[in-house]
Amino acid sequence: MNEWWTMYFDGVANISGNGAGALIISLQKKQYLVSVKLSFKCTKNTVEYEACIIGLEDALELKVEKLDVYGDSMLIIRQVKGKCAMPLAESIFFNLRVKLKKIKK
Repeated sequence: MNEWWTMYFDGVANISGNGAGALIISLQKKQYLVSVKLSFKCTKNTVEYEACIIGLEDALELKVEKLDVYGDSMLIIRQVKGKCAMPLAESIFFNLRVKLKKIKK
Protein backbone atom coordinates (compact mmCIF):
# COMPACT_ATOMS: atom_id res chain seq x y z
CA MET A 1 0.00 0.00 0.00
CA ASN A 2 1.24 3.48 -0.88
CA GLU A 3 1.96 5.41 2.34
CA TRP A 4 2.39 8.73 0.56
CA TRP A 5 -0.35 11.37 0.56
CA THR A 6 -0.46 13.78 -2.40
CA MET A 7 -0.59 17.58 -2.49
CA TYR A 8 -1.06 19.96 -5.42
CA PHE A 9 -0.54 23.68 -4.94
CA ASP A 10 -0.93 26.77 -7.10
CA GLY A 11 -1.18 30.52 -6.75
CA VAL A 12 -2.56 33.34 -8.86
CA ALA A 13 -1.55 37.00 -9.02
CA ASN A 14 -3.33 39.39 -11.38
CA ILE A 15 -5.16 42.73 -11.48
CA SER A 16 -8.29 41.11 -9.99
CA GLY A 17 -6.44 40.00 -6.86
CA ASN A 18 -4.13 37.38 -5.43
CA GLY A 19 -4.90 33.93 -4.13
CA ALA A 20 -3.31 30.66 -3.15
CA GLY A 21 -4.62 27.16 -2.79
CA ALA A 22 -3.72 23.55 -2.21
CA LEU A 23 -5.42 20.19 -2.58
CA ILE A 24 -4.36 17.35 -0.31
CA ILE A 25 -5.42 13.78 -1.15
CA SER A 26 -5.36 11.13 1.59
CA LEU A 27 -4.43 7.46 1.28
CA GLN A 28 -8.17 6.73 1.03
CA LYS A 29 -8.49 9.33 -1.79
CA LYS A 30 -10.36 11.81 0.43
CA GLN A 31 -9.73 15.37 -0.76
CA TYR A 32 -8.95 18.35 1.47
CA LEU A 33 -9.05 21.72 -0.28
CA VAL A 34 -7.70 24.94 1.19
CA SER A 35 -7.66 28.32 -0.52
CA VAL A 36 -7.06 31.88 0.58
CA LYS A 37 -7.47 35.31 -0.94
CA LEU A 38 -4.37 37.34 -0.19
CA SER A 39 -5.03 40.90 0.93
CA PHE A 40 -1.65 42.28 -0.04
CA LYS A 41 0.10 43.04 -3.32
CA CYS A 42 2.55 40.35 -4.32
CA THR A 43 4.35 38.68 -7.19
CA LYS A 44 3.58 35.34 -8.84
CA ASN A 45 6.46 33.74 -6.92
CA THR A 46 5.06 35.01 -3.62
CA VAL A 47 1.62 33.50 -4.24
CA GLU A 48 3.27 30.20 -5.24
CA TYR A 49 5.18 30.18 -1.94
CA GLU A 50 2.00 31.02 -0.03
CA ALA A 51 0.15 28.16 -1.75
CA CYS A 52 2.90 25.67 -0.93
CA ILE A 53 3.12 26.87 2.68
CA ILE A 54 -0.63 26.69 3.37
CA GLY A 55 -0.71 23.21 1.86
CA LEU A 56 2.19 22.02 4.01
CA GLU A 57 0.61 23.60 7.12
CA ASP A 58 -2.67 21.79 6.43
CA ALA A 59 -0.80 18.53 5.86
CA LEU A 60 0.80 18.92 9.28
CA GLU A 61 -2.62 19.56 10.85
CA LEU A 62 -3.87 16.36 9.19
CA LYS A 63 -0.86 14.57 10.74
CA VAL A 64 0.51 13.60 7.33
CA GLU A 65 4.00 12.10 7.58
CA LYS A 66 4.83 11.38 3.93
CA LEU A 67 3.72 13.69 1.16
CA ASP A 68 4.23 13.89 -2.61
CA VAL A 69 4.05 17.58 -3.53
CA TYR A 70 3.25 18.86 -7.03
CA GLY A 71 3.35 22.44 -8.24
CA ASP A 72 3.88 24.31 -11.50
CA SER A 73 6.85 26.34 -10.28
CA MET A 74 10.21 24.61 -10.63
CA LEU A 75 11.73 27.49 -8.65
CA ILE A 76 9.60 26.73 -5.56
CA ILE A 77 10.10 22.96 -5.78
CA ARG A 78 13.87 23.28 -6.18
CA GLN A 79 14.17 25.78 -3.33
CA VAL A 80 12.08 23.65 -0.98
CA LYS A 81 14.30 20.69 -1.89
CA GLY A 82 17.32 22.84 -0.96
CA LYS A 83 18.74 23.03 -4.47
CA CYS A 84 20.00 26.20 -6.14
CA ALA A 85 17.49 28.68 -7.45
CA MET A 86 16.95 28.53 -11.18
CA PRO A 87 14.85 30.40 -13.75
CA LEU A 88 11.16 29.58 -13.96
CA ALA A 89 10.42 26.86 -16.48
CA GLU A 90 7.38 26.35 -18.64
CA SER A 91 4.18 25.63 -16.72
CA ILE A 92 4.32 21.91 -16.03
CA PHE A 93 4.06 20.07 -12.75
CA PHE A 94 7.25 19.31 -10.91
CA ASN A 95 7.38 16.83 -8.08
CA LEU A 96 8.72 17.05 -4.58
CA ARG A 97 8.56 14.20 -2.08
CA VAL A 98 8.86 15.26 1.52
CA LYS A 99 8.67 13.64 4.91
CA LEU A 100 6.91 16.05 7.24
CA LYS A 101 7.94 16.60 10.84
CA LYS A 102 6.34 19.13 13.10
CA ILE A 103 8.91 21.68 14.19
CA LYS A 104 9.29 21.75 17.95
CA LYS A 105 9.29 25.25 19.38
